[in-house]
Amino acid sequence: MSQRTSGADSAVTPAEGGQPVWNEERVALWLANADARDRQLQPVSDALFDRASLQPGERVLDVGVGSGPTTSQAWEAIRPDGSVTGIDIAPPMITAARQRVTAPEIEWIVGDAASYDFPPKTYDAVISRFGVMFFADPVAGFRNLCEATRPGGRLIVSVWSNLYSTGLFGIPYTVATTTLHRLGAEYEGFPPDGILFSIGVAGDDPRRAQCGWVGRRRDDS
Repeated sequence: MSQRTSGADSAVTPAEGGQPVWNEERVALWLANADARDRQLQPVSDALFDRASLQPGERVLDVGVGSGPTTSQAWEAIRPDGSVTGIDIAPPMITAARQRVTAPEIEWIVGDAASYDFPPKTYDAVISRFGVMFFADPVAGFRNLCEATRPGGRLIVSVWSNLYSTGLFGIPYTVATTTLHRLGAEYEGFPPDGILFSIGVAGDDPRRAQCGWVGRRRDDS
């Protein structure tokens, strides 16, 4: 059975091999910029909710909630008689989301949405803002979400396109790599842990690459 407690954490073990690994340090860095990021991504949220067309009384599952902005927006759309469940693989993210979004009616789950034992045929809508891109097994993950959705329900998600089709990342990445190449600096491409859109100069602390660090010029003099 699903571990479900309204307004409380429901903890399960994430699927082995899930990416990325959200440890305390990475979550802290993410949350430090959460407000600025949410303002930047508000047009994405607007498009997501326009397509979702959530209605009062609906049951909604939010996948990969982060600090909870889309979960909160979903709750505002379906209240007072609906329900929202937010799930994230990182326990510190759920902790932060619960602190930021205080509606007691929201259910928070710590778990991997790709394998979590959701009650079948429950949700009218499954939404996600950049939360479904890291399933270790996408087919199994989306099958699991489908089984949790009622007949006639809907899935509405936003995902990044490829690096060079996404100007927010492609332009800085191209400028950075071109500059490093011109300076003769050695650099690595995508970090090995699967965090996209980052590069690191050889020899730098790898944690910097994982957090979006591009690198710095080194003077031998």
